[in-house]
Amino acid sequence: MGFLFIKLYSYTLRKHPFKTNMVTTGTVFLLGDILSQQVLLKKGNDHDVERSIRSVAMGSCYSTPIALILYNLADKMFGRAKTLVNSIRKVALLSMFSPLTNSCYITCNNTLRGGVTLSQTLAQIQETLPGIVLASWGVWWPTSFFLFIAVPLRHRVLVSNIVGVLWTGYLTHATNPDIPADNGNAVVCGTNSVTDANSVTDANSVTDANSVTDANSVTDAGSGSATASSFENKQNLNS
Repeated sequence: MGFLFIKLYSYTLRKHPFKTNMVTTGTVFLLGDILSQQVLLKKGNDHDVERSIRSVAMGSCYSTPIALILYNLADKMFGRAKTLVNSIRKVALLSMFSPLTNSCYITCNNTLRGGVTLSQTLAQIQETLPGIVLASWGVWWPTSFFLFIAVPLRHRVLVSNIVGVLWTGYLTHATNPDIPADNGNAVVCGTNSVTDANSVTDANSVTDANSVTDANSVTDAGSGSATASSFENKQNLNS
């Protein structure tokens, strides 16, 4: 059964790389949000369905293309050689974008959420961004080294998304805090960051642009994600 799944996944990734990564990343963000709400927050029957839908939208429509752009950039700058030095260069490059991608993720998420003012969003970014960035580096640096060195391009999204389920659970928890009325007080953000723009995409995040940029996935069909990843090289977007 597992073999058939991998075979089907590989086939769809070759034929429709961008769409496949959008679906994969959206699914990962959904699972991560469910993990956050049911395990961390123990909401039970009070599950916030709107938040879960928003997480899917952010994963599919934000993380996937951002990861594609970042991983393609890393490939163009440093090539695809699977060496330790090259991997270090790529991870360092992607990490530089983490503060920006995570800030944009929080902003987009709050826009979809509605009822959140710009001042509240800025306060949330100021309070939570350092923790999100440090956490994303701790998770995605070792993951990215493994992906760059050992995992074929087309399968990087799948592998990074396995890690991404746990990461996204943390991120959605961190980026969906209870925000009080805009009375000048800072946003109440705690350690709720589950949806890292890294995984937002941390350039190391959930949707591996490498996967989408695989000669067989993105170029042949043509990331998303890539994330991831997550966040990896994660160039045919018209598939």
